[in-house]
Amino acid sequence: MRMNRREQMLALGAAVAIGLLVLDSYVISPIAEAYQELEDRRLVALEELRDARSLLNAHRGAQQRYRHMMTVGLTDNASLAESQALHSMRSWAADADLTLASMQPDRRSTTRVTTGFGDQKDRETLSEIEISARASGSLESIAQLLYELETADVPVRVNRIRLAQRTGESDLALELRASTIYRETTEADE
Repeated sequence: MRMNRREQMLALGAAVAIGLLVLDSYVISPIAEAYQELEDRRLVALEELRDARSLLNAHRGAQQRYRHMMTVGLTDNASLAESQALHSMRSWAADADLTLASMQPDRRSTTRVTTGFGDQKDRETLSEIEISARASGSLESIAQLLYELETADVPVRVNRIRLAQRTGESDLALELRASTIYRETTEADE
């Protein structure tokens, strides 16, 4: 059976449509999906690169702050370290308009730690002095004190904090445990 011109055109159109569908299913769509997957992976890699650079910059900043703290704030004398921490905490509390009720130092046991970064690691003995403090003040005052503690040049760490609302008062009660460290000196060091 012979097809007339119209039937030939319809058959050709159908063959072209089927060919395009096959081309799309086996070539164009897989290439587009692979391109999209590659673009998604590129965006994830760029985000990971940004995170890694941010972490590296934070590490550099922490190194500088650590070195500064080790040279400026870390002492070899327990009494000096205790006095320095107590004086700093009193000063920060006054600057933050907190009313200090009490502050009590407590020397802790000796701990051997590794200090330094990278290849500059040393073994030295550090001891901890814990300071318990009670104060009262506004939430803003307490936030100011915590900021001062966290950004101090003196090596100080907040170990525990407890806030309570006193009945009938607008001020908050603060119980704080912070600690500072100092280098243990031995006769061999001197």
